[in-house]
Amino acid sequence: MSERRTGIGVLGVGLIVSIGVFSFLATRAVHESTEAMLEDRLTTTRLVATYLDETIRRADAELDSAVTALQGGITSDSEDQPISDLTADFTRLSLNIYRAYFIDAAGDITRNFSGSAVPPGTAINLPADMSFTANATPDNTYISGLTKDPVTQSPVIMFIHPLNDNNGYLVVEVDITNSSISSFVQPIQLG
Repeated sequence: MSERRTGIGVLGVGLIVSIGVFSFLATRAVHESTEAMLEDRLTTTRLVATYLDETIRRADAELDSAVTALQGGITSDSEDQPISDLTADFTRLSLNIYRAYFIDAAGDITRNFSGSAVPPGTAINLPADMSFTANATPDNTYISGLTKDPVTQSPVIMFIHPLNDNNGYLVVEVDITNSSISSFVQPIQLG
């Protein structure tokens, strides 16, 4: 009978050790799988960030060119050409311009260029986080985060470039829902 007890004890200890070893291996495998998945997502995030940085850098350069052209002694007959060129350049970058307009220092629209027109003189209440006026210089574009269009409440990203005479701003709103970056602003879910 003592041999039987010894056999059962050895079998019990072996079973407990086996369960412990398999539990340890399973936990380790899950941990390694999670680490690999998170590393893949981090790599993807870095690639997306690089793409977005490059796209925004190019868009900013095109906006600088448009403002320079708009203030370079353009006649009223050709005033829309720089905005048409800017729209084409943004489209090439897969950014859809929702609206473009001039605002004066008080925030009133002085001229519409594209998108759904807002009557000149309409006051635009820019989001409170846009403290760009405090440090605005003619070579400094303010790029908002994801915000809402002040009139329609559609999701947009605003490129706000001071005019060279510091008398106002060119505002270009990029429609997030119809641009290539729309898939990047969706929340990434883990799991």
